[in-house]
Amino acid sequence: MANDPYQAPTAASAPQADASLKARLRPIAVSQRWVNLMVLASLIAFLAIFLLGIGDPLRLIVFAALGVLSAAAVTQLAYRVYESAVAAVLAAIGCLVPYVSLVVMVVVNQSATKMVKAAGYQVGLLGADPKQFD
Repeated sequence: MANDPYQAPTAASAPQADASLKARLRPIAVSQRWVNLMVLASLIAFLAIFLLGIGDPLRLIVFAALGVLSAAAVTQLAYRVYESAVAAVLAAIGCLVPYVSLVVMVVVNQSATKMVKAAGYQVGLLGADPKQFD
């Protein structure tokens, strides 16, 4: 019986999106998770460098490594979100500048969050869980 009032409620399932939308959103979710991890790593590194008073050689190495990793993650996400190579290159250049990189990462991440939420998926602290799109 379809209208059985005593039937147990069913769990809310993921939004019913077509396969092409899921195929487009899954790589965005994976890239978004990497960008969020880079934001977290950058914040921890900035705090550690200034609170612990880490010297110039190590500071340069940390900023360079974070810059390269952040640029790679943001380039992927910007290209997937904005579908523009120009936007991806500009985001990558912005990520090579300390402190500016955090702003660039947050802006690109916010665009990805809006896109995923608009499709009806949940977005947590580290972005959307890629398993939602399987």
